[in-house]
Amino acid sequence: MKIRLLFLFVLSSILIIGLTFFYIEYDKNRHLEKVTKDYVKAYNTVYNDEKDLSYVILKNFLDLGNIQNRLYNFDKLPKNMQDYIREVTYNELQERYNNYKFLGIRQVHIHLPDNTSFLRMHLPQKFGDNLTGIRPTVEYVNKNKKEIDSFEEGRVQYGLRFVYPIFRDDIHVGSIEISFGAYALISKLINEYGVLSNFFIKKSIVNKKTFSFSNTRYISSQHEDFYLDKEIVDKLKEVSKKDYVNLLPPKKTINQIREIGIGVTPASIYVDSFNSIITVIPILNKLTKENIGFLTIRSNGLVIKDSVFFAYVIMFGSIFTLALMVYIFFIISSKGRLFRSMLRYSSEEVFILDLDGNLIDCSLKASKKLGYSMDTMKTLNISHWDKNMSLEDFKKMAETLDEEPKTFNRIFTKRNGFTYDAEISINLFDIDGKKVIYSSVRDISEHNRILEILDYERNKYRNILELSSDGIHIIDVKGRLIEFSETFAQNLGYTSEELEELSVFDWDVGLSYDDILSKTENLIKKPDTFETKHRRKDGSIFDVQITAKGIEIEGETYLYASQRDISVLKNKEKEINNINKKQKSLLSLFEKGDSVLFKWKNDENWSTEYVSSNVKNLLGYSKEEFLSNKIKYATCIHEDDFKKVKSEVESSVNNKKEFFKHSPYKVITKEGKTKWILDYTVTEKNSYGEIEYFIGYLIDISEHENLIANLEKFVDAQENIIILSNGEKISYANKKFFDFFGFNDLKSFHENYNCICERFLENEKFFHIGKIGGSKKWIDQIEKLPDNKKVVSMLSKHFEVHAFFVNVNKFDENLLIVSFTDITQTMIEQIALEEKVVHDKLTGAYNREYFEKNYKLLLQRYEKDGLLALAFLDIDYFKKVNDRYGHDIGDEVLIKFVETIDKYSRESDILIRWGGEEFILILKLKRKKDLFPTLEKLRSLIETVTFPQVGNITCSMGATIHKENENIYTTVKRADKAVYDAKAQGRNKVIIDI
Repeated sequence: MKIRLLFLFVLSSILIIGLTFFYIEYDKNRHLEKVTKDYVKAYNTVYNDEKDLSYVILKNFLDLGNIQNRLYNFDKLPKNMQDYIREVTYNELQERYNNYKFLGIRQVHIHLPDNTSFLRMHLPQKFGDNLTGIRPTVEYVNKNKKEIDSFEEGRVQYGLRFVYPIFRDDIHVGSIEISFGAYALISKLINEYGVLSNFFIKKSIVNKKTFSFSNTRYISSQHEDFYLDKEIVDKLKEVSKKDYVNLLPPKKTINQIREIGIGVTPASIYVDSFNSIITVIPILNKLTKENIGFLTIRSNGLVIKDSVFFAYVIMFGSIFTLALMVYIFFIISSKGRLFRSMLRYSSEEVFILDLDGNLIDCSLKASKKLGYSMDTMKTLNISHWDKNMSLEDFKKMAETLDEEPKTFNRIFTKRNGFTYDAEISINLFDIDGKKVIYSSVRDISEHNRILEILDYERNKYRNILELSSDGIHIIDVKGRLIEFSETFAQNLGYTSEELEELSVFDWDVGLSYDDILSKTENLIKKPDTFETKHRRKDGSIFDVQITAKGIEIEGETYLYASQRDISVLKNKEKEINNINKKQKSLLSLFEKGDSVLFKWKNDENWSTEYVSSNVKNLLGYSKEEFLSNKIKYATCIHEDDFKKVKSEVESSVNNKKEFFKHSPYKVITKEGKTKWILDYTVTEKNSYGEIEYFIGYLIDISEHENLIANLEKFVDAQENIIILSNGEKISYANKKFFDFFGFNDLKSFHENYNCICERFLENEKFFHIGKIGGSKKWIDQIEKLPDNKKVVSMLSKHFEVHAFFVNVNKFDENLLIVSFTDITQTMIEQIALEEKVVHDKLTGAYNREYFEKNYKLLLQRYEKDGLLALAFLDIDYFKKVNDRYGHDIGDEVLIKFVETIDKYSRESDILIRWGGEEFILILKLKRKKDLFPTLEKLRSLIETVTFPQVGNITCSMGATIHKENENIYTTVKRADKAVYDAKAQGRNKVIIDI
């Protein structure tokens, strides 16, 4: 019997040990999987937060830097103009870029459509390099014109990159990248989740792509083929208060981390020597699918350690209890007296009770635990230490006992009133022929504490997930709520029962009833993301981003939607705007110098809130006179200019402009003197978006304005064309200039031409830009010529050719006075030759060269108050005329055709021989609908005309209207296609393609 019992003990112990180790491994793997999911979710949450922030920064940059317009046709500009645009853009964006650095932004990089670098805000001296083959995300956005985000190494450094296409009136003009370093993402993980995190990037990618000077950002890691970011390592040292070496895991763990890191699936590893869990998240380039590195997150491994400790405690306790029970059985079965002796000195809490609950005997440890002496203990019953167990209840329980042991938990009370949790195992024994209850007690208070810690840790991770989850809800086509997540109910502040009775119209206050129905119908057809406002149960309103798509459940169509609270994002936008306002208000550098700083209230007289002390030098009034409002700035403005200045201010207020520049105006000083002022003004808005203050700085330009005014009077009286120029751009032109070219002002001239030299006709007898290199200034070159060669030829607004003698004089360090003296009458022969250059020799119609030189002028003139139409005229079967009658007769037909068009077309219409029997007719129209009847009338008249020897001929016409900002050759192609369609449909037709 004893051998059999001993065998059962050994077998049971082996089973307990095996089950314990199985449970330890199973629970560890289960917890590691959960930790992996939790931190992948946390990583994605931080990633999406950075993406939302990039949208805010993108909007601010595009609004501030006018980037869309500056990238438009950038590649066609001269290099010096490109450099100027790049420098202006950098200066305008630099302050805002520096402000954004505190949000974790690392780079802002603007690219041209061919992937060439336009401007690196983080490295402005590096530009012009092509990123094709280096930056797949930039290639993707410029090719597909869609935004993308991914981790990617660049020419300067790696980062989390958000790349967006840039459009100007639906025309793709380039792309912009807003990137955050891994430090920004990792810093949020460390601060928000209380972990340590690091990022490893492949050396091969860094060495292949980056500029050589950028490699100083990296240091070697424990993985030979991976770098570490020095900035992140320094952050880890600061957070952990340890050297980097002390942060390294054991060598046996390093290979496991690397194997996970170079793969595609995240996983976690428990490092018992650190009592830590290391979660490894591989980072892939979304486009190339190439592994570029991996992210590690080190968190506390207390849960696993406590679980292992608890399992070992249970295992050893179970084996010990089992051994004790076997031992006691041996003793009891042999000698009852010896049993009592062994019981007394047992290391366990043991109680022997009769069936009525009275104590027969107990171990010394049991009496000591309860705080009673052994003599006192023998006078007690179970109700003295188990307050919730009456003797009546004990007797009932005793009646149910059999030979099988029973285990249950109770709360025991000590003599001093303190309690502890007890696990009780009871057996029915026979001692000296008497039935007794053997009770073994174990204090499980510590065990329960560990269980509470485990529950706390689980709830902590569950709360993290709940806080970062979106509110999921499903509605039908009528807006009724079908299903929803707990997070959605919490976001709106309703209970699940309350929310079941509501529809989308109850919480969406950002859209009207009809808009919601229309939006729901459209979203079911096409998924989309949009912003609106939701109302909680308590009436509060918050901003949300909704992502929705149509789904089908059991044949019915529903809308599946995800609700994200973006109130924090909106607040960040407000914080950024407040920072900008404060910075603009902190301008105090104007106290000394020539520029005067004013801060005016947006009231009727522009009361002065602040003015720099040097205002006395400009206006003669002291700073105190303005601040006390004895003097209002509005009263200092000259009465001739006050209406204009007030109108400019009102326009800026109505349009809520943040910055505006006044045209120069006059002020009256305290001494009665008149001065000219240049006024630059920025606005400061209140929390409602209304302009509350104007902050402006004033510059005295009286000397310059007086000089210009006298010069204008003088040069406007001249018969010559006179301009002020730096060699390229015109800064002033006299009245004769505008009369000759037909422009109202320099702005309209510069919209069509960069330089007056573009108007020089190419004729070998005259000077023109074709005679010099592209990088040379025409003024420098013409000055080197003898006087008889300083002659240019230009077309007037009436398309008449004139010849001018050019004289150049220095005005100041940067400006030249250039005069053009009309010598047309002395050069009639040259003018006649020029007329031949732009006319077809055979027919006398204008030729193709005329079109190429003057289409910009025609567009500017015709579209000023109307439309420019372009028609292709093609003589039908003209080849047969040449084949049958010969080319001489064909030439006569062409001449007669041009004469016919000149006879029946309008005076403003211009006929151009494009080539062979093809002609272009340029027409000015008031309305689009006038185009067809005008051409149809001309076509019908042509077919009535008798041509020499040939008789009647017909003509096919294809026409279109030039669109705003359209390339003229796109218009020509559309008209050419239309005439092709007319010929394909039987000829002698007019086809209009608008």
